[in-house]
Amino acid sequence: MIKKSSYGEYSSGSSKVHTTLIKIGELSLWFSFDEVVAFKYEKIREVLTDEEIKIQIEKRFKSLGYNPRMFICKNIWEGVTARHIDFINPDQSIRLEREKFVELLNRVLDYCNLSGEL
Repeated sequence: MIKKSSYGEYSSGSSKVHTTLIKIGELSLWFSFDEVVAFKYEKIREVLTDEEIKIQIEKRFKSLGYNPRMFICKNIWEGVTARHIDFINPDQSIRLEREKFVELLNRVLDYCNLSGEL
């Protein structure tokens, strides 16, 4: 099943137009404007290597509320997207460099037969 919604706390409804969460089965994609800024895949252990899983678990213990199945990109855009990413999780220490984030996202999309390189 595919579901689309908004995320974040806004005082006006117009800002919610730029924050989109799309769920496709066990894959969730968070968008800020037209960019994927975070994703979560419930079966991530089927995609990552043991070493990558270990790194994600270590990060979890450093950040309360961190989900090792979730990946968040460092903000490389303007200020509004920074707020959108903070709505997902404000802990900047768990964010991935854009290159690594895109690599992992493309691996998950390929695994889910949803390829379309970013």
